[in-house]
Amino acid sequence: FSPPERDPSGMVRAPRPGFGLRHQTTFRPHTVLSVCPVDNEDLVITGSTQVNPETGEELNFLSKWDLFTSPGRSKSEGMQGGADSKSQGAQGEGEAPPATPKLVDRIVIAKGEGASCLLWSKRGKCVLSGSSKGGTVTGWSFESKTCLFVVKVHQAGVTQLLELPRDTSSRDLLLTASTDGTLGL
Repeated sequence: FSPPERDPSGMVRAPRPGFGLRHQTTFRPHTVLSVCPVDNEDLVITGSTQVNPETGEELNFLSKWDLFTSPGRSKSEGMQGGADSKSQGAQGEGEAPPATPKLVDRIVIAKGEGASCLLWSKRGKCVLSGSSKGGTVTGWSFESKTCLFVVKVHQAGVTQLLELPRDTSSRDLLLTASTDGTLGL
C-alpha cells in the first residue's frame, strides 16, 4: 500500500492496493461471497454464486485462483508490486494493468447453498465451507473434486470458520459462528 496522503482540505485519502482483481468467467460474472488464502502458496479460494438468466437457477462454486498472472508481474514482487509502487495502482498513463487471477480449479457445489465463509484446513489439506442458509460445514477436496463430509452445526447460516490448532492431538478444533446466534465447536 502507498502511504496515506492529505488532499487540499486536509482529509486523509485511504491508501490503494497495488492492483485489483477481477472475478469472472467467460460465461458470466459471479457474485463473490467469501475468500480464503491457501497456506504458503500464491493461491486463494473463492466461494461464488451466479444465477442463470435463462432458467433462474442459482449455481454455486468453489474456485481456486492463482493471483499472479498479470503481464510484467512475478510472484517474487509480492502483493504490493515491484519497486516502483506508484506504477502499480489503478491503470492509467505509465501504470501497469490490474492483475487478473488465473482460474486453476473449480468445484460446483450444492444449488442454493452458497459458501458464506471459507477456511483452508492446513491439517486436512481441504477447504471447509460454511453454508449461507443450512447451518452446515462441508469439507471439499480439490484433488478429487468431491465432498469429503457434511456436518450440521447450526440452525441458520454459518458466518465464520476458525481452525484452532492443537499440538498434542492429531485433530484440530473447528470453531464456527452462525446467524442463529450460536457458536459451534
